[in-house]
Amino acid sequence: MKKNLFYLFALICSMSVFTACKDDEEPEVPPTVEDVVAEYSGENLKLAVEGAGAVAQDAKIELAKSDASDKVTIVLFNVVPGVTEFKIPNAEFSVITKSIYASTLKGEVSDDVSGYNVKVEGTVDEKVLTANVTLTEIEGDTVNVTSFYKKVYKGDMDINVSNIPNPVTMEQRVYISKPYSYKMEQRDTAMIKLAIKNFAFEGIELGDITVDTIPVVKRGEVYAFGAEARILKLQDPIGEVTADLNGTIIGEDMTLKLNIDALGLKVKVDFQGGSVVESQTINMEEMIIESDAVLEQKKTGTTALTLKIWDNTPDKDLLITPSYKVTDKGSVEYILVHVAGQDDVRLSQDQIDGKQPIDFSVLKGSDDYIKYHMVAEDPNTTKDFLIKIERFVTTMVFDMKEWGEKDPVGLTSSNDAATLLPLMGIIMPDDPKLPVVKAADGAARVTTFKTLTKEGNNPTLVPAITAGTLFSGVFSINITNTLKSTKFGLPYNKKPSKFTFTYKYTPGSPVYQSVTKDGRNHAVFVDDKEVDQCSIAAYLFEVSSYDEALDGTNVNTSDKVILKAELTDGTAKSDYQTLTVDFKETGNGSYDATKKYKLAIVCTSSKWGDQFMGADLSSLYVKYLAVE
Repeated sequence: MKKNLFYLFALICSMSVFTACKDDEEPEVPPTVEDVVAEYSGENLKLAVEGAGAVAQDAKIELAKSDASDKVTIVLFNVVPGVTEFKIPNAEFSVITKSIYASTLKGEVSDDVSGYNVKVEGTVDEKVLTANVTLTEIEGDTVNVTSFYKKVYKGDMDINVSNIPNPVTMEQRVYISKPYSYKMEQRDTAMIKLAIKNFAFEGIELGDITVDTIPVVKRGEVYAFGAEARILKLQDPIGEVTADLNGTIIGEDMTLKLNIDALGLKVKVDFQGGSVVESQTINMEEMIIESDAVLEQKKTGTTALTLKIWDNTPDKDLLITPSYKVTDKGSVEYILVHVAGQDDVRLSQDQIDGKQPIDFSVLKGSDDYIKYHMVAEDPNTTKDFLIKIERFVTTMVFDMKEWGEKDPVGLTSSNDAATLLPLMGIIMPDDPKLPVVKAADGAARVTTFKTLTKEGNNPTLVPAITAGTLFSGVFSINITNTLKSTKFGLPYNKKPSKFTFTYKYTPGSPVYQSVTKDGRNHAVFVDDKEVDQCSIAAYLFEVSSYDEALDGTNVNTSDKVILKAELTDGTAKSDYQTLTVDFKETGNGSYDATKKYKLAIVCTSSKWGDQFMGADLSSLYVKYLAVE
């Protein structure tokens, strides 16, 4: 019996041994590609990168299925410099045995776009990826890139700003042009200048972003460019910022990444676009305004038009519907009415399209205008066309009570020329300091000067005797002939009959005439004229255009003058005199209401001033001028 129990116990023990051996030797199932497909970051990623700076905090690696069952696609996020997402397809996948099974990965790609050869080796063990990334920069060739100059790339631009939660996407253009250089050498021809125009988003206007002298290299079919830590000047109040950029051009396509640090505001820009050919020309080819109220139209190049009207034109007559034509493929984006001291007003689309009239009567002052804002096919090319109103006065009355900066309101003088005399070394008296000044009693004082240099020498650039002149018209300096600087006359639309003026006159003595000798202008005594005389006269003369004028060379001799009223006694008058004289025909024709005329009032302290003749400090005081 004892013997049988021993055999039973031995059998049980042997069965236990066999069972234990079976459990210990049962093989673990090897991992497959499906087991490692995942995104690895944070604690699940142990990453080392060789050939770059510090590993980005947001770096991660994704393992994805490949077409082959024994391959895997490795996707590197924020690992390769300048590349958000970098793929290594068909990486090797294998299994190794340690204490348990683990997966190994190996892949390598040379990428001309990023400019790196990227090699990845790693293992996945217990859902942790340990990866070693080796980056080797691919050297590019220096080539001539002048063929890219003047190219424009149009596409979508994504803008991420540090304090704005959602990115902004907009259509934008990137411009390439010739870099700044004193001379085009090989180094320069391998560079470009890059610009983004009118860069703005979310109400933040940065202006034009321009980066110059950006080096370009060619790797295969890829043209790569980049620059780091460039200081850019943006419009105020942004000012100076620091920018890094890199990008590529492949065929007709461009990619661009731009990182801007603007006073702590981080702006990241991603652009992808294709080459486009768009017109960058915009002009107002035609502007047609038809109105009986408009006397003349004066166009200034392709940027401005002035409509000339009488100042008493009824407002209803200034409701005008212009027709226009802009450069092909261009358009008028908006029409704006600007009146000084008021908010600008944009007009309706019907007014832009010429379906409703525009009220030009609101343009009262010289600073008022209506602006047509034009846009070329390339919307970053714009131009403004301004329409102004010039109102001709119909009442010629000047009482000297209101003065502008230098002259009585409504009248003009030779003061602008006199302000240049000190620059030519000519001394001016302390009183009066200019040919026309406001006297203590409010009158306009008009004075003749004998001119000398600071050294007491006779002048070379100006006459030795200069008579002051107060007149209706425009003063425009003519260096070659000073008498032509006075553009006499303002438009006038009726037949004048009487000329009234209030004046007094203190003549100087002796009378000199400016005579040129030995390269200088000398003041020479005039034997037959002991005392100076003044002149006050009004002239009505015919013009074919209101841009025409008479001047100091011809106002007393022109056959265009048909009516004239003048002071006949230009001698001394110690007290103010008020005279009214009639306009008389000159024998050059009669007044015709269908023709155009200008009226000139001319007051001078020396009646022979057009001959550079007069007495030093002769002074004419004018209080009132009126034509009726």
